[in-house]
Amino acid sequence: MPYFLGAQQGQQVGVQQRQPFLDYLAEYWPRMGYFARPVLYGLQLPLLLAAASIFAVRSRRLVVLLLCWATVAALFLLAGSRIAMVDKQVFYLVPALALLAGSLLGRLWSRGAAARLVVAGVYLLTLTAAIELWLFRIMSTQQ
Repeated sequence: MPYFLGAQQGQQVGVQQRQPFLDYLAEYWPRMGYFARPVLYGLQLPLLLAAASIFAVRSRRLVVLLLCWATVAALFLLAGSRIAMVDKQVFYLVPALALLAGSLLGRLWSRGAAARLVVAGVYLLTLTAAIELWLFRIMSTQQ
């Protein structure tokens, strides 16, 4: 709580630099990309696909569940702007992104060979980004 209330006394472990929240939020689109350094999560396409497929969700229970998930992710994002969380909010959001994007990609898969190539390309690009991030973290982390 002291991080959010602005108390600057005592130990400062984990405190982020206080940049404006909109600037902090604007940094996340490049982080979700495929070619930005030092962090690239390869989640821009799944994020766009998830945003597009949210409108196709018909189940009211599922919409409520996704809204609750998004609320917790937004709270994590707010916390991450004040506390060094090492992007845990991104990792929390990945399962929901995968489920939403997967439903849209599943529908696209049944549209023929060209659509299957697009789906395979999305998976391949995301997999490549994940492996590259993993290798980058292994090579750059010092214990």
